Amino acid sequence: MRTEEALKNGLTIREMWVMEELSDREPRTFTSLKNPYMTAPALTGMLDKLEKLGFAKRTRCKKDRRKINLTLTSKGEEFFADY
Repeated sequence: MRTEEALKNGLTIREMWVMEELSDREPRTFTSLKNPYMTAPALTGMLDKLEKLGFAKRTRCKKDRRKINLTLTSKGEEFFADY
């Protein structure tokens, strides 16, 4: 999918970056996604939006319930694969 199409669908470049980071199929944690260029509140908002659109999901880690794993949904994988 072209960047213009992602923007038309209401996604920002940063939200596409988050989807790219989640696309490796290995669950990620919030901490592993944070970087110096993105504040925690901004990342939380992006994850909320991706979850609301059905592109990402949060699940509790079975080994350590304090951790929350972040992954793409099948809808998110399909959407990102076209990107």
